[in-house]
Amino acid sequence: MTAPSPFREATGGGYSGDSTPWPRDLIGRLIFLKPIPGSHDVTAEYEGKPRPTVRADVLVLDAAGVASGVVGGPLEYGGKGDAVAPHTDRINTPAYFSGMLFSQVNIVRELVKELDDAAAGQSSGLLIGIPYLSDQGRKGNPPLNLGKVKTDQWGRPRPGGDALWQFANDQFVAWSGGSLALATKSELIPPPPHASPDAQKRYAERLQARGQSGTPQPGPTAYASAQPVAAPAPQYAPGQPPQVTPQPPAPAPGNPDDQPAPGFTPDTWGNVDAGTRALIWQGIRARQLQPTH
Repeated sequence: MTAPSPFREATGGGYSGDSTPWPRDLIGRLIFLKPIPGSHDVTAEYEGKPRPTVRADVLVLDAAGVASGVVGGPLEYGGKGDAVAPHTDRINTPAYFSGMLFSQVNIVRELVKELDDAAAGQSSGLLIGIPYLSDQGRKGNPPLNLGKVKTDQWGRPRPGGDALWQFANDQFVAWSGGSLALATKSELIPPPPHASPDAQKRYAERLQARGQSGTPQPGPTAYASAQPVAAPAPQYAPGQPPQVTPQPPAPAPGNPDDQPAPGFTPDTWGNVDAGTRALIWQGIRARQLQPTH
């Protein structure tokens, strides 16, 4: 007979976005994991080699700084977190993600053990830990492990570990009682100019899917089409009429979105379609108009 679960199942307060973190996005975060029964896939492969997977619901608390009084804070995730495919989303914590896929050998082993113990009535089916990259990596690819709360990966007491554990307990009580306020939607992070064209396109598509597209409003004057500056009028000797040099008419203002965005060359900007140009400039202008205080 399975022991009753010590916490209440989520009732719709989970994440409502269209992207979830990668396990590596959770490094250094305090998290609860609830492996999903029946999700262990022993037939999964990666690059032609067996790599079993398991899915888990994840509550990200992000309380690594609790000892200094800093709790919560945003989680950045999505993409690969590198220059080519930077993070795509930012969400405040605590945040809840349903059905995250784990394929890291050591974490999968822990999640499967929790499933087995829960089925035997020996556990609640809930894990708590702090993911970290092991210093025992092979060929520059260290494994991702789920660390303990009160001690670090070398078995040393974690600074503020007791406070961190108490914080986790308090958050769990609030979560299981339905009073923990969860962030439910992420903010899209505009990709930097050096990101790949695919990242720029994906950002534009997701903006449009969220209804945040549309016709960009005129931006700051710094992004207006360049206008010729008239030369200063020459000085003449007294009594001499000024000689007026005919000036060509000023060109009509063009579409400011046709100017390459920062970080783009004219050639690369020429390969970006008009709709994506407008969305990229819209994001740049929106960031510039945000208050700095």
